[in-house]
Amino acid sequence: MRSQSSLIEGFPNDWITSSFEQEIARINYRCFFHNDPNGIIVNCTWGEAPNECFDTKYQQVEWLVSCKKISKILFFNFVDELDERWAQVIKNCCAKLGENNVKLIGYSPWQNDLNFQFWPLAVNRYFTKYSEKELEIKKIKHYYLCYNRKPHEHRVNLYRRLKKHNLLKKGIFTLGNDNHKDSITFEKNQYGGMNNAFKVESYESYAIPNDLMSLGNLKIWNTTFLNIVTETNYQTDGYPFLTEKTFKPIIGMRPFLILGPNGTVDWLHDNGFKTFNSDFKLPNRDLCIDDIIKGITNTSIDNVNDAVVRKIKHNRRRFFEFCSEEEKRIGIG
Repeated sequence: MRSQSSLIEGFPNDWITSSFEQEIARINYRCFFHNDPNGIIVNCTWGEAPNECFDTKYQQVEWLVSCKKISKILFFNFVDELDERWAQVIKNCCAKLGENNVKLIGYSPWQNDLNFQFWPLAVNRYFTKYSEKELEIKKIKHYYLCYNRKPHEHRVNLYRRLKKHNLLKKGIFTLGNDNHKDSITFEKNQYGGMNNAFKVESYESYAIPNDLMSLGNLKIWNTTFLNIVTETNYQTDGYPFLTEKTFKPIIGMRPFLILGPNGTVDWLHDNGFKTFNSDFKLPNRDLCIDDIIKGITNTSIDNVNDAVVRKIKHNRRRFFEFCSEEEKRIGIG
């Protein structure tokens, strides 16, 4: 198979997930195209990078198609949200090569040939292994834990609301600084001096290490009750893009509340996971910042009842079942 390295590459090759995503892409190329040597695999991840990166990759694809150098294309997008410009690229390729010769797999906000969440599979493969005993809650010191690195708008707004309601002292909240002219920095963030709470993967930025594959410092995790997840995307529509953030409390055996894309709660329920909104007197739907404030304000660690414990144990067991099912469905099991 002709596979231009500049087309299949996405995040740096030394990222913990890079070899895994390329493995999945190659297996699915063979599934769709039976090792046809006259094809390429295109990683769409860098479509949200600066325009010149997108344009270079797009122009390469367009040139290969227009010169009839290829007859098959597998586009894939796993580790990050998908730039909508790829929709037109894929449409153009379908018009020239035929729809049966162009496939898109992984995450996309529109219909594709094989939609799935990449991050639970990556977590299943690479996450630090913990026994249930290691995850037992010790004496509660912090009601909630909310780790954040990139200062996305919904995370900044959540911080401000927690501060306004005097709730920062009730838990641990971190938020990075992007060092740009208009960046948001919070000098009193509790991540200062807590870098041992994070395992560094590849590089650091935003003043907080990028911890993908651990729960951080277990002394912190095991003295905290509730995990608040602030996903990469918030209140976006379409097939929800979920990252390792959603699956950390599931593996780590904690109740959680999620600020995420529309459809997150439905996706979790549809795939056999339990959510905890009702345990915090919140509606069983996707949450907004007001909901998170209410959940923290109106409940306490008394919520650790038998029903919550059953959900926690169910979710951890279901996670490994789900990953096994998904691996078989996408052809890597």
